[in-house]
Amino acid sequence: MTRPPEADRPAAKLALLAALRPHDITEADVTAWRTTTSADDTHLVRLLGFGAIAAVERIEEAITSRTSTR
Repeated sequence: MTRPPEADRPAAKLALLAALRPHDITEADVTAWRTTTSADDTHLVRLLGFGAIAAVERIEEAITSRTSTR
């Protein structure tokens, strides 16, 4: 996997935090993302939702593949 461009890293970090450690998202993380975009709170919610749903899909895939091999 390649690293995202510098301008996309705050968004990538937020999505990953939403997926793996949502309790660790800080105001500084959100502020860093806001400095790279003119997006509003709606976009922030969509970004966080994307990260969370991506995590759920990976977990579902892992569970499904594990149970289908039994």
